[in-house]
Amino acid sequence: MCSPAAGSDWPIASTLRTEKCGLEVVDIENLRRHYALTLDAWTERFERNWDEIHAIDPQRFDERFRASGACTSWARRNFRSPTGYTHLFQIVYRQGQLHEGQLPDEPGIPVCLMPGRKHLGA
Repeated sequence: MCSPAAGSDWPIASTLRTEKCGLEVVDIENLRRHYALTLDAWTERFERNWDEIHAIDPQRFDERFRASGACTSWARRNFRSPTGYTHLFQIVYRQGQLHEGQLPDEPGIPVCLMPGRKHLGA
């Protein structure tokens, strides 16, 4: 996760450094808006299955462990905040740079593709 509050770079700064090391950026996506829904689903499943989780090891998975789930409620609020700075960037790289005249889909040049998504250089 990149956050100015945590002193980290935004993705563009880190991608410029990685390109100097021979990695090419294929895609950058901010998952912020989707991640709150992911945390909602995790929390719901955790609570729904709490009895089974607790039964695995009652000393380890005690009420204090269960209460640690409060962190997800904080995170869900921050990911939903219209003024928040909580972001989650997914950056897809591939090894190797394109050379002049070379197309991204030439044999031997791996390109990470996700169905239904358009990627840079794809």
